[in-house]
Amino acid sequence: MLGTVLASGALTAFVTNVTGVAGGIIKAVVGAFGAAVTSLVAALDDQVLTQVEMITALSAFVVGLSLVYQIPNAEPEPAPEPAPPATVRR
Repeated sequence: MLGTVLASGALTAFVTNVTGVAGGIIKAVVGAFGAAVTSLVAALDDQVLTQVEMITALSAFVVGLSLVYQIPNAEPEPAPEPAPPATVRR
């Protein structure tokens, strides 16, 4: 189960570089799939998928979608100003 959480985090971090509304949507969908798959991995531990476990996975998808979409992307830091040229006194 830890592998699915780590993979979801890595994929979400990978798509963070996509800008605009599409980037937020892609990041949210990847995070939501990660939440749903993690829920299904735990649910399929006994090799049986019940209706309650399917509803839990669907709920994890919806909650993951809404939570990840609400988190804003970090603004890139501005490039530092170049240092003034050093003068050498002789």
